[in-house]
Amino acid sequence: MMKLVRNKWYAHFEYQGQYYCDPLSAYKHEKWKAIRAVGALRDRIENNTYIHPNATLEQATDLYLLTIKDRDKKYILQQTGMLKNHLMPFFGDLKILEIDEEKIFEYKDLREEKGAPKNTLIKEMLTLMKIIQCLQKNFQLPKLEYKNKGKTIVNTLKMEDIEKISTFVKQQSTTVRRGKGPFGEQYFQMFWIYVYTGMDTGDVLKLTPKNIDFKDKMIRVDLGRSKTGVEFAIPICPPLMKILRGLPRGFDKDKPYFEGITNSQINNAIQKAFRCAGYKSGGSKMFRHFVVSQLANAGTPEAITQKIVGHVQGSDLTRKVYTHIYDETAKKHYDKAFGGQK
Repeated sequence: MMKLVRNKWYAHFEYQGQYYCDPLSAYKHEKWKAIRAVGALRDRIENNTYIHPNATLEQATDLYLLTIKDRDKKYILQQTGMLKNHLMPFFGDLKILEIDEEKIFEYKDLREEKGAPKNTLIKEMLTLMKIIQCLQKNFQLPKLEYKNKGKTIVNTLKMEDIEKISTFVKQQSTTVRRGKGPFGEQYFQMFWIYVYTGMDTGDVLKLTPKNIDFKDKMIRVDLGRSKTGVEFAIPICPPLMKILRGLPRGFDKDKPYFEGITNSQINNAIQKAFRCAGYKSGGSKMFRHFVVSQLANAGTPEAITQKIVGHVQGSDLTRKVYTHIYDETAKKHYDKAFGGQK
């Protein structure tokens, strides 16, 4: 039943043996709004999805997990891991109404002290907001300013960085057999294929002997990139040739070189190598930036770069996202233009 208390409408009802008095977010003159809220409340009770606003975040999380149950497995694992490792230990025992600005800022400061970067915190805050909105639809996060911006290395990744990171990939290659699969040297080989081709992880994992033309010194994938379907043809430089000739050869030309290795396994290995080398973040995608930037700084026409990395011809993506001009290149062209001036 509806009841007016201090000029605001409330719903009084019994649910699972307990009596509740829920605010309907409507003033005395907004009876129509209160009636609509009662209808929505009745639906939640009939569907057994009602949670009292004073419920803890842990209870509200059950509702949130129902809303994402049809998402892909990777997203669900990411969300559950975030909840288990970070959000629940801090907010889990709090009532929804107790999660205010002060608590949210306290959580942010605590996570930043432990080194959580901005991108990670934004994801955690958005998940927290979605959970609370399962019960309070109008809930919004306070304006947050993040201290740990993380380290963007795609603008500065050069061959000296590559060499430094590679030593840590090599270290992982010698210890990877312990509980992570018998891949050993293959991680190190994949690393250098990334470096000299800029290929995506999915395409490297699908690489077969049929894709490599040792005579013409080309890597060709006629079916195109896994992500876009655009064909690409990559010339094989001498260091890459040495790596490719070291790959295992079998009778089946359609069998992938790196069969048995998963996307997450190689990506985790690369990310760990970046961290061990002193970078706060980094992954296989960085090498795509590296290849495009190397080509651009060497004066390669954009159309040729797009052919090599599998970008759509004429796309702005190559120039706007992946191309990074080095200081040395800028200085060289500046000196060429003004070096002779007196």
